[in-house]
Amino acid sequence: MAEWLGRALQKLLQRFKSARDLQKEDHSLETMVLFFCCYLLLYIMKYSNQVGAAASLLVILSCFLTWVIIPGLNIYVTGFSTEGTGFGKPGIMNVFMSAIALVLFLVPKLWAKKTNLFFAGFNLAWAFRNYILVSTCHGGDCPSRQWGLYLLLGASLIQMVMAALPRESDIKTGRSGS
Repeated sequence: MAEWLGRALQKLLQRFKSARDLQKEDHSLETMVLFFCCYLLLYIMKYSNQVGAAASLLVILSCFLTWVIIPGLNIYVTGFSTEGTGFGKPGIMNVFMSAIALVLFLVPKLWAKKTNLFFAGFNLAWAFRNYILVSTCHGGDCPSRQWGLYLLLGASLIQMVMAALPRESDIKTGRSGS
């Protein structure tokens, strides 16, 4: 069999370390960080409506902040002010979707939680679209990203997570119809 495989007289290179050479690595810091993140997520889920509503307000606020600066043309782009570019007003859709999501976060019904998934998801997709559209180089002018654009993305992501993880008490309240 060894001759048929062509390995009868060959000494194969050692590809892996043997088990006796391996040492146990200390993963205590990673385990503590993972535990803390899980605990923080569970704690935040208690207040998913409030955190989601606050994230919706942050999305609306971020549309009024500077997203990018195009240094070659001295243009400051926000969600509503894009003079000198062909972007239109990209923040209008984010404000519209976040305003609806804000109201749905405050309504303690099951249908509102399910509907909020659509609005928060659409808002997150539109925020990614705006990030790509506004921060891409055009005609040799590369914009400088500002923290308003990162706030838009972060708050939209938090809004989506809070819409996807509603409190159990809200779901029970929504089913009982009260």
